[in-house]
Amino acid sequence: MLDIFLGLILIVAMWIDIKERIIPNWLTFSLILFGLIINLYLAGWSGLLFSLQGLGVGLAIFLIPFVLGGLGAVDVKLIAGIGAVKGVNFILLDSLMIALVGGAISLFILIQDKKLGKMMKKIIYRLPLKSLEEQKENDVFAYGIAVTIGTWITLFLR
Repeated sequence: MLDIFLGLILIVAMWIDIKERIIPNWLTFSLILFGLIINLYLAGWSGLLFSLQGLGVGLAIFLIPFVLGGLGAVDVKLIAGIGAVKGVNFILLDSLMIALVGGAISLFILIQDKKLGKMMKKIIYRLPLKSLEEQKENDVFAYGIAVTIGTWITLFLR
């Protein structure tokens, strides 16, 4: 039941991210709070610790891509919320799946836009990546899509 609720929340987050280009804080903070409360209710103080550890690991893993300008803060909070609900073991596997899905989507976009050659030259010549402020609207995609699809895949694998 918890997995279904999480999956539905992620679908809502993805839909809003696609439409509005940002996931609202009320949704991410609600997911974090839900994870803390439900795990406290289900397992007492050890459940709260389980939730806090998952939140912290989810936050830590995606903090570096955020600092480098590759992710928005709201995406990091959404992943931290998933960690708060599902714990450390889940968020470790889920983070890998999210990164793989995000990479696949990015590669698909690059191939579609025929920008793959230019991107490879940047990588080969080690030119710095553009910050978020310098990116054009079509250079980024709603990462909530990768988070949702990656998490759904992880839920099905477990």
